[in-house]
Amino acid sequence: MAGWSRGLATGVSGLHCLIALGCGILVQPLGRRLGAGGAPVPMAAGLGAGALGLLVGGFAVVSGAPAGFLLAAAVLGCGYGLLMVSGLSEVQRLAGPGELARLTAIYYCLAYLGFLVPAGLAALSRWFSYPLMFAGGSALALATLVVVVIGGRLTRREPATAIRAGLAERVGLIPEAAD
Repeated sequence: MAGWSRGLATGVSGLHCLIALGCGILVQPLGRRLGAGGAPVPMAAGLGAGALGLLVGGFAVVSGAPAGFLLAAAVLGCGYGLLMVSGLSEVQRLAGPGELARLTAIYYCLAYLGFLVPAGLAALSRWFSYPLMFAGGSALALATLVVVVIGGRLTRREPATAIRAGLAERVGLIPEAAD
């Protein structure tokens, strides 16, 4: 990116942030509509967008094409927005009475730990190329997508209280129901 930014690296970085965050904000209403029935559609779409955005970013690094970096920022931003809104919806769905504020705070803390990923990638860049790391991140996102789709099909049929009760039984917090 340094080659084509011609001394405007800070401005170009700011433009990428604007595009990513702007797309993330703009896609959130769509994410809410897609998840209205409790289906994992926005989470799956967010993971898919994240995987695609990482691949586009990897190709942009290899090719050096400015449009590739801008496209990657937009796609990754859409993934961010969809995952943020679907994560908050999951917190609302799973939170019991009096738990919503605490669980939402925990969710935000964990979600924003993701801002440390670039520092981790920079440290790993001594041993691995960015395209390789982006491909690895894409593979992780796709593996998570498979888990979300399969898990969503299994758990969405039960109300959230039944899911919590079943989990509590499995970890021994309440005795199993007699058959």
